[in-house]
Amino acid sequence: MEYTNILQNDIRFLGVNGSKEKDLGTTCLQVSKNILIDAGNILSALGNEAYMIEHIFLTHSHLDHIVDIAFFIDNFYQSMKKPLKIYGLKETITALKNHLFNDQIWPDFTKIHLPNSDLKTIEFIELQLNKEYIFEDVTLTPLEAFHSVPTCSYIIKKPSFSTILPDLFVKKLY
Repeated sequence: MEYTNILQNDIRFLGVNGSKEKDLGTTCLQVSKNILIDAGNILSALGNEAYMIEHIFLTHSHLDHIVDIAFFIDNFYQSMKKPLKIYGLKETITALKNHLFNDQIWPDFTKIHLPNSDLKTIEFIELQLNKEYIFEDVTLTPLEAFHSVPTCSYIIKKPSFSTILPDLFVKKLY
């Protein structure tokens, strides 16, 4: 069984570079049709398919991990039917509020309603470390990680992994 192909079909690496270049995008992983980890390369990687994104889990607040959130909203605001949910550590959310969505650098979409709706455009959700965030097709669990700013990593569980991961680990260990 080719494990690499199975994982690539279940997790799309939309960007893994620390900087934007012609054919390389900054950090962004698609773990299901509507869930991303980090937002460094949403638009150029997904194009119009990006409209399906409803949840973005952030690892930390550095620009290469958040840059496309503002442009995502700019492109899809008119067609959004529910808030974009952005998950992050308390410090990450504070950084976004203070330095990006502050009505100076970019509009504060936590105060702007969706068209013809009482719902706000963005909803920030403070992550709790070691808590499982369960969705229909993926479970994400944030873990403490170490970087120059408060950071988390994620355990990704998907139904399709349940049959391959134990065997994958056995093969890697021996």
